[in-house]
Amino acid sequence: MNLFKNLRDDYGKNTVKHLRDLENCEKKIARHRNHLVYTLRCRDLNLTPPSLKLKCPINTKKARDIINQAHRGLIRERVRVINNKLDSLKENKSSLEHELKSVIPAESPLEGQISSHLTRVRENTYVKAKCRQVRKLQNLAEKNQNKAPIHRGQTVASEPDLTGTQMKKWVINLSKYKLSEPQTKVLAKGLNYAVSPPDVCTDEFVLATELACKNLPYADAVQLRSKVASTLRSSKPPKSNVSNDERKAINVLKKEDSIVILPADKGKATVVLDKQEYNEKVDKMLSDTKTYEQLSADPTPKYKRKLVSILSRLSDEEKITKAKYKQLYPTAENVPRLYCTPKIHKPNAPLRPIVDYTSTIGYETSKWLADILAPMVGNSEHHVVNSKQLAEEMVEVVIEEGDILNSHDVVSLFTCTPVNKVLDIVKERLQKGSWLKEYNKSYGYNLATEDVVELLDFILSTTYFTFRGNIFRQRFGAAMGSPVSPLAANIFMEHLEGTAIATAPMECKPKLWKRYVDDILEIVAKDEVNALTDHLNQVDDTDSIKFTYEEEKDGKIPFLDALIVRRDDGSIKLLVYRKATHTDQYLNFRSHHPLHHKLGVVRTLMDRKNRIVTEDEDKEREDDHIKGALQKCGYPDWSIKKVKDQMAKPKSKKERKKKDDSNKSKGLVVVPYVEGVSERISRVFKTYNIATAMKPHCTLRNLLVHPKDKREPHNSTDVIYSIPCKNCNSAYIGETGRKFGKRLDEHKTEAEKIGDNIKTRATRKASQYVIHKSAITDHVVENNHVIDWDEAKIVGKESNRYKRWIKEAITIRKRGNTMNRDEGQYNLSHIFDDLA
Repeated sequence: MNLFKNLRDDYGKNTVKHLRDLENCEKKIARHRNHLVYTLRCRDLNLTPPSLKLKCPINTKKARDIINQAHRGLIRERVRVINNKLDSLKENKSSLEHELKSVIPAESPLEGQISSHLTRVRENTYVKAKCRQVRKLQNLAEKNQNKAPIHRGQTVASEPDLTGTQMKKWVINLSKYKLSEPQTKVLAKGLNYAVSPPDVCTDEFVLATELACKNLPYADAVQLRSKVASTLRSSKPPKSNVSNDERKAINVLKKEDSIVILPADKGKATVVLDKQEYNEKVDKMLSDTKTYEQLSADPTPKYKRKLVSILSRLSDEEKITKAKYKQLYPTAENVPRLYCTPKIHKPNAPLRPIVDYTSTIGYETSKWLADILAPMVGNSEHHVVNSKQLAEEMVEVVIEEGDILNSHDVVSLFTCTPVNKVLDIVKERLQKGSWLKEYNKSYGYNLATEDVVELLDFILSTTYFTFRGNIFRQRFGAAMGSPVSPLAANIFMEHLEGTAIATAPMECKPKLWKRYVDDILEIVAKDEVNALTDHLNQVDDTDSIKFTYEEEKDGKIPFLDALIVRRDDGSIKLLVYRKATHTDQYLNFRSHHPLHHKLGVVRTLMDRKNRIVTEDEDKEREDDHIKGALQKCGYPDWSIKKVKDQMAKPKSKKERKKKDDSNKSKGLVVVPYVEGVSERISRVFKTYNIATAMKPHCTLRNLLVHPKDKREPHNSTDVIYSIPCKNCNSAYIGETGRKFGKRLDEHKTEAEKIGDNIKTRATRKASQYVIHKSAITDHVVENNHVIDWDEAKIVGKESNRYKRWIKEAITIRKRGNTMNRDEGQYNLSHIFDDLA
């Protein structure tokens, strides 16, 4: 092998021996890691490896119990021994690496070759060892008639056996379109069901690697790229987790234009509506001229100029940094889009309006304002953060005779929130409090109260959206979907509740008042509920906010996800509350999600039971309900047992130390989840203290749910695009944060203007020495070619500019034959060249 020959020639035989020792050490670590996983899986599945089995001539229950206990002890001891061996091997590895680094300088080309070689050896050994251990565990499980998944990364489970009743809960077809059995089965998987990707998603892993390298020293970055590239070269796409019939069903549903597929407003069911009926319901809602107004023209350019004017002033006056100005500057000019979700728990399934504000002119500013205003919310003694806090506070409550539990709810809070009143409240609180001073000090800003109020006024007064090609303005209130809207509504509700409680007549003053946004829980005299409701409806001097109420029934009332039950002695107990429309649908175990996401579902449900339910008997019933619900979603018993064991086991010093070490992380990168690949890449990142988060590649929601207006390609922003030549196979690859159509026109205008001016060979020859604005123009001038403007297309989207530069560089490298003068704004490493 050239590597070893070069190493021997340059650094001697002793260095080659060190590398061989390091190679053997890597192989041993890979084998021991797999052996450890195999042993732990045996422990979790209550299996005994053949090599640890003991024989006993006594065939009594007590003897069998003793043998089983001994088996468990032997497995624990083996785990301890393997861990010790791994620690020893890692120390030896570290020592050998240090010896090699002391001989071979970091800038030597052999350094990268050695790193690639070791990564290849480690990964190949690991894969072989893993396959061997998987086969061993599978054979052992089959002998014990245990069909549980056989290794930690495996997510394949049996298809849940659904009855017709369960299917009807999960898929609600309100349309005239008749769903076939495969179509119903696909939709019953849930819209968060991830379909396994057809390839390894190389581009996304390269993007994540480049982002990770941003925080690493040069030598570490070179090694990381080498290891990731080596891992990707040996990776294969995962097996499909949908049948051929289901894949065909997905394709048919994607193309079916007569229906619209939506998530239910509450309950996680999948709802199918006739598109015509959906459009008619939305049109009827938008015909309310008190709330909405149709506009004759797109106000985006006018709003953009106004926002830029405010931001420019803040930057010029040094009230915000230049970096913040660039972040908030609205390059995207997309119109917010309206879509609705059906409230299937109400008659005729009315719609809840939601506005998609992402990639619009005010989105970044709205997010920033939400960060500034967040400390102002939740300071009231009546504020409830979550159901855990509610449960802790309600345990000590005793309801006196003559009092009842009651709840009030605001009718359409967001669209009824009085914006001018919110601005006055925010201004008063910022002037009196120290939040803004502390925020300025933390981030180096010099914002005044008036600046924050001016920006908030702009965001809350520019609530407009498009639906089916028409543009509407919301005349009143805050729009659902804007990041700052929940804060604005919450601030107003805090002010309103303070006034309501302070001015409530003594006879109807609540003895308990707990609020979560617009949901209020009270203890009030039984005969004074109507009086309290009348009082609440008169508190708002703008007459915008109206309340409805619900009294306890049979001593029970729901609040958040808790059901509050009054005992005979007036004390309180709590249960988990589920609405009548609740479907018990959770992430399907066959979904192409990482295993820890699925175990996280189990953990969330168990944690909710522990924090809400107050009595042991009720906890047992809730346990049974959770187990039954998860089994319908395909969860095997071992997954539930595993989470229970983890929750019951106190964290060891080693785990606590690991958590402390994670705080020293050199950053977090998001990688697509590709079974068997993402886990390996994550382990590589972990060696450089880089945390990883895994996201599913493509869900049924991505494939089937499209209620929003489609953006025309020319109006799309934050894109990577390709412009081909008619006369040759080359193309120009570019990126822009502005509208694609506008950038395309700029290319076209210059190319045609210069091209039209070239009449003779002499002028063409002279023009070749001129560097034009666009490389497309250079191509036209130098080759006398014609650009195929009609075939220009978007090849990728990314709102983050830095990530967009990396994606542009990846696209240029993959395309090969381009008109570009260089390889883009980002200098992409050539180690990924053969992965295209």
